[in-house]
Amino acid sequence: MAFHGHGWLLFVGGPQHPGRYVMAIEADGANYHSGQIARERDRLRQRLLESRGWTFHRIWSTDWFNNCDREVAAAVEAYQAALSADAEIDEGDDLPEPDAPTWHIAEAQRTTPRPRLALGLTIDKYAHSDLVRLVRHVRSDGVLRTRDDELLVLMRELGFTKRGKRIVAALVQAQDAAG
Repeated sequence: MAFHGHGWLLFVGGPQHPGRYVMAIEADGANYHSGQIARERDRLRQRLLESRGWTFHRIWSTDWFNNCDREVAAAVEAYQAALSADAEIDEGDDLPEPDAPTWHIAEAQRTTPRPRLALGLTIDKYAHSDLVRLVRHVRSDGVLRTRDDELLVLMRELGFTKRGKRIVAALVQAQDAAG
């Protein structure tokens, strides 16, 4: 087992393959949902882990305090299922060992200044260069996002609540230009 803190996130290995993790258990902590984009961060982290073949199990603090025995039992059951799934992979074709994760869980604190942009303008009133700077500002927090999730964050930063064709086109161009 390995422990990496944030709220907390526990990576659990299997006994057959030391150093290879098969399951992630995440729990919310005191500062867990304090970031602006907690929901996007949670969803993306879970998708990333599951795409690498891990079982993902979440424990909410309220459930833990209400019935910790049930939460432990559910985590053990999820772990046993993860071990079974891992064993099935081993019995199948010779699959290459997945690379160890090289990413880290980043706090949603941006390191570049937010461009001074007025809210409530139509998308064509924003200069392309300002939109590119906004993309770089959003990315400066180091949070892993899909392009679509990033688009939603950008829309929210500009005060847009609806996804119009012109808004999407301008922001996608800015995403592309930002690299």
